[in-house]
Amino acid sequence: MKFSRVCKGLPKQRTFLVCNSESSSGFSAEHYDGIFTTIGVALQAAADDDVIDVAAGIYEEGVELRKAVTLRARGDGAVTVINTGNATLASTAVGARVVNIQFEHRGGDASSRGRAGPRCLEVLSGELTVEGCGFKSEVGSAVMSADGGSVILRRCRLHDCGRCGIICVLGGRAECNKCELVGNALNGADIQSGGMVRLMNNSISRNQQTGVLVADALSFVHVEGNEIAGNGRRGVTAQKSGSFFLKANKVIGNSNIGVIGIGPWEHPNALTICNNEISANQAAGLWVQRGDAEIVNNEVCRNADSGIVAFGSSSVLKIRGNTVRGNQGAGISIHTAKFVEINGNRVGVVQRLLPTEHKVAFLMGLHPRLGKGRPLAALNEAIFWEVLNHWRDDEASGNQGAGIELIGTKCRVHGNRIEHNAEGGLVVCEGSQAEVLANSVASNQGAGVVVRGHNTRCCTRQNDIASNGQSGMDLSSGGFWVGLGGGRKSQNLG
Repeated sequence: MKFSRVCKGLPKQRTFLVCNSESSSGFSAEHYDGIFTTIGVALQAAADDDVIDVAAGIYEEGVELRKAVTLRARGDGAVTVINTGNATLASTAVGARVVNIQFEHRGGDASSRGRAGPRCLEVLSGELTVEGCGFKSEVGSAVMSADGGSVILRRCRLHDCGRCGIICVLGGRAECNKCELVGNALNGADIQSGGMVRLMNNSISRNQQTGVLVADALSFVHVEGNEIAGNGRRGVTAQKSGSFFLKANKVIGNSNIGVIGIGPWEHPNALTICNNEISANQAAGLWVQRGDAEIVNNEVCRNADSGIVAFGSSSVLKIRGNTVRGNQGAGISIHTAKFVEINGNRVGVVQRLLPTEHKVAFLMGLHPRLGKGRPLAALNEAIFWEVLNHWRDDEASGNQGAGIELIGTKCRVHGNRIEHNAEGGLVVCEGSQAEVLANSVASNQGAGVVVRGHNTRCCTRQNDIASNGQSGMDLSSGGFWVGLGGGRKSQNLG
């Protein structure tokens, strides 16, 4: 049961109006507990839980939120607040809320960095919720959260700033949901030195440097459901953070690497990359260096270099269930890793399940006597549903290098489809030790499996190595191979 403020013995919630000379018409004074010409004076009169309506117009002042008030645009037309010098909006309140107001920051010292840099919105303590607002800083960043301050941004636009869209440092916390971080001179989101951030369902695009940059110790970041596209350098950079979780994003068309993770990390299993589309970037799709990582169920395709690249002598990697196709280099290239599990990936081929209506149409065409009757009435039900549930349409889209290449790496390659690649299916070289089990290695332009180099060891078992442009197994350049039987080698041209 909810009780009114009066029942609780609390003061009545008050509503104030702010309007300048251009916006004074259209509002009735009797609906407000006070009318002011500046936001600052209205804030002085307000108490916690009060509401301040701001009429359309341009207000040239800095706004400091020290009370848990709601500040919102009211009526037709835009509300724009502009300030020079200090932040245009600064909040230290717990529970304040700002709705549908545009903020601009002009001037400031462009040479200042990090915590000292100019910004349009700053939250250095307390908790602030912002909805439907815009933030722009000529020489600084749109939003800064630091020193334990917390900000939630929903449907906001952080745009065209001289530095970053949002910067979160020194214990600052931030959540961005359904926002636009676009057109900034440096990074869309910059999280450093203990920042804690959730980026959900945002558009992070056309920033001149990196879409999302995470750097330094004790930063904890969750990035999910975003489109990170068309940035001037990388889509995502995660470097030495506490933990980084990248899920279900589209990282597309960035001018350098799509996603790069650089360890070592501070916690086990700190880097998780799953269910993303990483495509059409102008260098490698995904690059992992000097750190453990779990890379699961991503589509890594049409990148201008290799699809997945990883190296680091202490790295332990799990690469499972990914589709890696159409890249200009190797599909998966692993260098000097401690141990790698490559399991259940489609390297050079994409598996598509046909829609049910397509399968039914095919069955009807294959069995014309069925006419318009139900297929289940004429076909064995078990067979029918087996076809419907497992029938695949596989699209060949090979990588321009090898499907998988292992260089100085200990690796288990299990249950993958490695097909239609330009320089062979699986290349094991330069001292690698590989267990190759139950893979399909087929229709590659080079050899199916290549083992070469001093101290290279490869054990194969139960693989289907077929229809490759050269031999099924190429041992011509040294290396030691043990075949434990099972599987088949057929119709290879070498």
